[in-house]
Amino acid sequence: DEILYKETKLISYMIKKLNSLEHVVIYDKEFDRVGAIGFNIIGKKSSDVVEVLDANGICVRGGIHCAILAHEALRTKETGIVRVSLSVNNTKDEVDLLVHILDDCR
Repeated sequence: DEILYKETKLISYMIKKLNSLEHVVIYDKEFDRVGAIGFNIIGKKSSDVVEVLDANGICVRGGIHCAILAHEALRTKETGIVRVSLSVNNTKDEVDLLVHILDDCR
């Protein structure tokens, strides 16, 4: 229960922070979720965002994620989606770093 509580709070925190960036699109933010969040930066391919984050020591996944039908429905087949996964071991400071880097990705 403690792990779920911490992860849920951290996910909510990340969604709130990402939502504050006008150039970031969060997918399915209104649904309950496990520790994964899909997003894009408007006008950028997911692979480009992944490259920037990787260069800054942040590990995320980009692309189609074996879900071509979902990407067709979301109209992200050409760009893919960046997926970040959180766990009980992540911190708010790590979320803040991610958001700071994404803010610079305009």
